[in-house]
Amino acid sequence: MTADLSRRSFLAAGAAAVAAPVLTAQPPAAPRFRLGLVTYNVAANWDLATALKVCRDVGIAAVECRTTHRHGVEPTLAADARRDVRRRFADSGVVFWGCASSTPPTRPWSGVTSRSVSASSTS
Repeated sequence: MTADLSRRSFLAAGAAAVAAPVLTAQPPAAPRFRLGLVTYNVAANWDLATALKVCRDVGIAAVECRTTHRHGVEPTLAADARRDVRRRFADSGVVFWGCASSTPPTRPWSGVTSRSVSASSTS
């Protein structure tokens, strides 16, 4: 019994052998970690819409908003403004990781750090 192997059947068999592992491969596992962004340097001058758009477009999962930056997310926002910020984050798919003070805790003069911490912890 001889196999009649034409060029066409040889190429088809070769292509099937090469494609088989690709066609049966499992999808890649979800990443073990996700990147986040603190609006300290890169995003300090971005408004909230820009920050959320850039994060969504490049795959940044979460944002920590530092106080006094252009995005305007502050602990002192009124209830309706906080609801709007929550809605905008939810609509973007980016997680709001929290709000933090931009004042380093090592300031030598008294009162600056405690006022900053107090302002950042109001809700």
